[in-house]
Amino acid sequence: MQSDALLEKLALGCRIIAMNGHSDIVWGHMSVRDPRDPQRFWMKGHEIELDEVTPQDMVLVDWQGKKLAGTRPRHSEYPIHSEIFRRRPEVNAVIHTHPMYGTIMAYMDADLQPVTHEGSIFVPPPVPRFNLTTGLIRTQEQGEALAQGLGSHRALLMQNHGVVLTGGNIEEATMLEKACQAQLTAMAAGTYRVTPPWEALEKQQTIYRPERSRLVWEYYSRKAPRW
Repeated sequence: MQSDALLEKLALGCRIIAMNGHSDIVWGHMSVRDPRDPQRFWMKGHEIELDEVTPQDMVLVDWQGKKLAGTRPRHSEYPIHSEIFRRRPEVNAVIHTHPMYGTIMAYMDADLQPVTHEGSIFVPPPVPRFNLTTGLIRTQEQGEALAQGLGSHRALLMQNHGVVLTGGNIEEATMLEKACQAQLTAMAAGTYRVTPPWEALEKQQTIYRPERSRLVWEYYSRKAPRW
């Protein structure tokens, strides 16, 4: 994919996750691995909100945090992205945001469960929780610890901080906030039931197979505001 089309898709991805509860003023960021050099990635620039990002607001960063292209400042938490990309060669998209329900779930003792179909995207196995620090991830060592905590999972809850999501492409890196909202609503209502693990695994292979992810992306693409 040429860089212009890639940056347009990344900008649209930022607007889609903002539309789905991930906005937090100018904080939060999304990145995609540069297809021409897997040790570099494009990410949303700092000082602008997810829902107002355009392709011109992206910056190109290497794994050491050096900004190689773009006019906006680089987010200080770039090690979240660089260290996941370094550890997980199959991952091409990373999100770190502070959505309300996901952040609440991150500081609770309860684990995320497959209350709805969306929960079955992430569970089983259990979604890991990062509790080394509740502060910003600004160093390579912190990024390494976070990537290690994420392991092979597609999502991570950051205690008293936010969430991290990964995907093989931008389309896959969605839907955690809806799963957290559903579970917190169910918990507030009282006793609730969850999808059995074997059935949740089956849903991962049927409901959320790649062609279904494409349909979700196309729907949100039609709905999201353009620049």
